[in-house]
Parts: sequence; C-alpha cells; structure tokens
Amino acid sequence: MREIRRAREADLGGIVAVILESWRRTYGDVLPAAYLAGPVESDLKARWTPAHLAGSLVLVAVEAGRVVGVAATLPDYAGGPYVDNLHVALSAEGTGVGRGLMAETAREVRGAGHTRLHLTVAEANPRAIGFYKRLGGRFGAAFEDEMFGNPVLAYPVHWDDLAGLAAVNYA
Repeated sequence: MREIRRAREADLGGIVAVILESWRRTYGDVLPAAYLAGPVESDLKARWTPAHLAGSLVLVAVEAGRVVGVAATLPDYAGGPYVDNLHVALSAEGTGVGRGLMAETAREVRGAGHTRLHLTVAEANPRAIGFYKRLGGRFGAAFEDEMFGNPVLAYPVHWDDLAGLAAVNYA
C-alpha cells in the first residue's frame, strides 16, 4: 500500500536514491557522463539535508517502507510556490505516484492560501513534458536554464487551477 506524506529526516537517503536514479536515467544525453557517474551524487547529498526539509514542502511516496517518489516545493519562491523536484523511481513509474505527489502538493499549497503553482522542465525530458501536459500545465516559451552548472533548455509550466490539480485521481 502506498502512502504520500511529508518527508522526514529518515527519508533523506531514499530521496537522494530516487533523484539519483531519475537523473541518471533521464539526463544521460544532457549532462556530462562524468558528472552523472560521480559528482552528482555528492551534490545531491550536500543539498538534501534536514535544513532543506525544513525550508521546503517535501512530500514522499512510500511503498513497503521504501521511498519511491519525491516532490519538493519552495513555498516562498518568486511567482508563487515552485516545484523544484518531482522524481519517481523506475519501479513505480506509471503507477500514479507522480500524479499523487502533484495532487498532494496542490492540496498543501492551496491549504496554505496559494492560488498558483509552477515549475520548469527540461526540453530533453519529453516524458515529463507529456506528464505535465496531461495534468493541465500551461507551458511558456523555452529559455536557457542550468542544472548544477550545466546549461539546459527548459520550459516554464504553470497551474492556475489548484483545485483541479488537487482533484487529480491517482489511485
């Protein structure tokens, strides 16, 4: 049975593992192989600390005691809450984990009085682009962005209907 809840300090290792697996699988053609082979792991571990949990809305999907998905939102970002990370373990892809994390994120930020949510998605991530379109995301024009110092082309994605996003079925 799957549970979606706020992340705890004990989840940090699982969060890093899910993000690392996702980055290596998704960005192999975008980021330098040498970076993905080693330094990305230390960069992620340096970022994902108890202090990061305290300053963000971090939700995890947990199955059988293992983190299988993570959504991290910066609530006080310019332009409204910003989904900084959404990653799902390969073993849980296609099971509703991503939809569930986005719906729960929308509920949480809506409950805190926000009316909008946004993120950026790399052009080189067509699966995520399709996913955000299916969730009703409104796409803006592509722009130059960076991932840990590496240039990427990205799209801004916005949701102005948090009630609709919160109602997404993820069972």
